[in-house]
Amino acid sequence: GDELVGCDPFNTASGSWLSRTCTWAITNGGLEQSDATATSCRIEYTGAFGGDLYIRSKMKLTVIGVSGNAGLTNRVRNSGQDMALCGIHGAGQYNLWQVTAGEAGGPSSSSFVLAPQVGSTYQLWSGGDTTMVRCGIDSSGILGVFDSQSGRVGMRTNRMGARYEYAAVYRLGGSLLP
Repeated sequence: GDELVGCDPFNTASGSWLSRTCTWAITNGGLEQSDATATSCRIEYTGAFGGDLYIRSKMKLTVIGVSGNAGLTNRVRNSGQDMALCGIHGAGQYNLWQVTAGEAGGPSSSSFVLAPQVGSTYQLWSGGDTTMVRCGIDSSGILGVFDSQSGRVGMRTNRMGARYEYAAVYRLGGSLLP
């Protein structure tokens, strides 16, 4: 079965997280980045590395900037410049992007959600097996892209503020379904 490698309720600061950019703080019952003008704000879980990791979190939007997005990252590598990003876009899309050299590009897939607003809350998950990264929102909306890389998992905001109430990180014991 799957192995829980880390779970953080973000009650206090933890040494398991590495902030790559921007200011992240434990506040209001979660880990928050609140600057809606800051770009590519990333924080990574340092307790595990691989192509078989899965992260789950509850994310609440706190500030919405112009063309912003916020979500979970998977397969973060090259000092945070390359990753798969599963998140909410301010235009009302739910996306799974491949980010290369810090810019969205490559294979991606998307679906639509109700226009995000300050206070909108989402249950997000992102995980991968040896050939694919998949992500989901709440209990539906599964997206996937082919990716066989390894890396860390974490959270990211871009011109949007968000608070993550917890993060649970697993190492998969089989394939990620569906």
